[in-house]
Amino acid sequence: MISIVCWKWDNGIHPKKHIRFTTEHVNVLRASVERHYPKPHRFICVTDNRIGLHSSIEYINIDDHFSLFKEHGGCYRRLQAFDHLTGMTLFGNRFISLDLDVVVTGNLTAIFDFQDDFKIWEDSIHRRTPYCGSLWGMKAGARVNVWSDFLQNPDRCIHRAKEKDFVGTDQAHISACLWPNEKTWTIADGIYNFNTSVRVRTTSATRRGKEIEIKTKGIGLPVDAKLVFFNGKYDPSHIELQRKHPWIRDHWHA
Repeated sequence: MISIVCWKWDNGIHPKKHIRFTTEHVNVLRASVERHYPKPHRFICVTDNRIGLHSSIEYINIDDHFSLFKEHGGCYRRLQAFDHLTGMTLFGNRFISLDLDVVVTGNLTAIFDFQDDFKIWEDSIHRRTPYCGSLWGMKAGARVNVWSDFLQNPDRCIHRAKEKDFVGTDQAHISACLWPNEKTWTIADGIYNFNTSVRVRTTSATRRGKEIEIKTKGIGLPVDAKLVFFNGKYDPSHIELQRKHPWIRDHWHA
């Protein structure tokens, strides 16, 4: 049985979204997964505050298990999930890490039932960092070097990612360690970036010399969309955004 893992801790106001992620984000994601993934699964929230979480959500205290590199800020502390013992003990043999700023709009079976030992979202549209930390899944310990390298010398790892011009924290390190050798989910799997592939009309884009077709229907929700991530300043909880894009309100609810 696969585990779906999300993360929420008090890291202050998000610098781009100008919000704090809330219990509502977690409960909406849990309900969305329930609606679109019919198979048995565990839904886990790694958090520093369990108050208000739906009773079916398994709670893991982030400060008890992911305290290392908290002082580095960002999401570096999530990298310990790549440690075999941590992953197996807390999440089980196979698990998926899923960010909270997502709207689930279609059946997730084909995505969640991946057979690779590791798989990650490669959002190829206008991104400097090839692998996106919003969605990745693996067999516990399958890429333990992501954790062991960082544990041994975090400053060196951070510098290496910057040298490659990768942005972000955990996703920059993951990309620096693993790109371009991993199996990936892409837009062909129905996974979209709201800002670059849904909010605006786009028909094609070029990434590292390769042309990628974007299947959009006007400026609305693509007909094949299953997951829409709201990277950057936008968040599905924003009321004005829901008014402008009613499909968000239709799908983002508990």
